[in-house]
Amino acid sequence: MPDISLSLQLKPKLSQFQQLSIKILTLQTHDLTQLLQDAATENPLLELHYHDVAAAGTVPLDTPSRPASARASLLAQLRLQSLSQRIFAAAALIIGSLDDKGFFPDDAVSLGATKGFTAQEMACGLAAVQHLDPPGIGAASLQEALLIQTRRSENAPPQTERLLRDFYGDFLNGHWQRLKESLRLSSDDLQSIIAFLKTLSLQPLSRISEETAYVRPEVEVFLTAEQTLSFRFLQELPTVSFRDDLYAVYGKDADRKTKTYLHKARRSFIDLETALRYRRQSISRTLEIILQVQHAAFVAAAPLKPLLQKDIAAAAGLSEATICRVCRDRYLLFNNRLYSFHQFLAQPYACGRHSISDDAIKRRIADLIANEDPRHPWSDQELTDTLCRDGITIARRTVAKLRLQAGIPKKSLRKVLGHN
Repeated sequence: MPDISLSLQLKPKLSQFQQLSIKILTLQTHDLTQLLQDAATENPLLELHYHDVAAAGTVPLDTPSRPASARASLLAQLRLQSLSQRIFAAAALIIGSLDDKGFFPDDAVSLGATKGFTAQEMACGLAAVQHLDPPGIGAASLQEALLIQTRRSENAPPQTERLLRDFYGDFLNGHWQRLKESLRLSSDDLQSIIAFLKTLSLQPLSRISEETAYVRPEVEVFLTAEQTLSFRFLQELPTVSFRDDLYAVYGKDADRKTKTYLHKARRSFIDLETALRYRRQSISRTLEIILQVQHAAFVAAAPLKPLLQKDIAAAAGLSEATICRVCRDRYLLFNNRLYSFHQFLAQPYACGRHSISDDAIKRRIADLIANEDPRHPWSDQELTDTLCRDGITIARRTVAKLRLQAGIPKKSLRKVLGHN
């Protein structure tokens, strides 16, 4: 006889008000306005009052920004191609397997076999991915990414493709004389090729930012006459009010069903008003702390100070989940430039008795590399040793990660691209 046992489990269940608060907190202003309009349609006792906010200067209503998901952008492009269902699925599998740079270093046949795709289907899927924009997506290596970009460029100098295909090792190792002899290039020809290669992307996925996605800044940060930072909401929501007059008229001598409906309508208004107030207070408090901590970054372009979402949560008296929802896909305007809230968060690293942000370390790395000898560039280990001598506790792999985030190529490529 099988053993049968019962167990009790406590599972968190969000109330209807909590679900509403979370939804309202995550919505952007224009989407939230639509939600309020829908709520007013469903609840005849709700009334919306619209008002405009006079902007100090020109405020861009729609500003290009990077799509929330680069892979979603690639899939959207893929749907525009005339592909069979199987080839589309194979290409989608490859897109889901791209690394953070947009490369596909895996074996397509082996990957496809795990999902029941043939080698031919995977080859066609990979070809479809490599035809997407930006050029270089789906390449197995940097060499292949550069080749793909070169083939799709109308400005590639003669012999560039052959250099990358047949003499890539000589190129990386700086064997310039051998390249000139093998490809019959003059010094000017070689310099033209090197100058062209400097324009190509080392991380194809980073160029997804050129896709047309649009965001609207929710707040504007500005300097007051007293040289302090302040902010204002750019798009005010309509004011929500309750028709107490109608409530009194309909409630007078009403039957039980009508009274129940009226009570629900009032409860709905109270929940909505409370959730809207909580949203505004959460955004305001989060931004106040960001401006306080990162004041120097705003007014003097100084490196960011260490600041995490949990730090904001502790200072604001809010949950970390709330801060996460506030910062997600939310933008501010400062000096006519658009910034995401996330751009003012910075990871801390130990530096003596204090801490230093990853932004400050990236700037230090950039300064070191900017002044390096082009013939003997800094290696990641040498950069790590120098930072450690400065008192910064950091690993070599972290230095490599921060260097890439700063858009700085590795030592071998800097040696080649910095050659004159």
